Amino acid sequence: WQRCITALDKTWHPEHFCCAHCGQNFGDDGYHEKAGNAYCRQDFFKLFAPKCSGCSKPIEDNYVTALGGQWHQDCFVCRVCPFSID
Repeated sequence: WQRCITALDKTWHPEHFCCAHCGQNFGDDGYHEKAGNAYCRQDFFKLFAPKCSGCSKPIEDNYVTALGGQWHQDCFVCRVCPFSID
């Protein structure tokens, strides 16, 4: 008897259920699905999340929409002084 994982409408051996991008097993972190493929959290956000207009890194949670882009809250700052714009 072997342990199995059911995901994406299929049954997998745990060692074969891994990220479609990096090939690593998911472990306790789970996975994110896109177009029928499973991705680890890091690769999912790197590949599919909107990018911050300030730092170009993926936006994973709350963000500001302004000036034709999306920004991490900490990246949306005044260009003249170092203070965040609330």
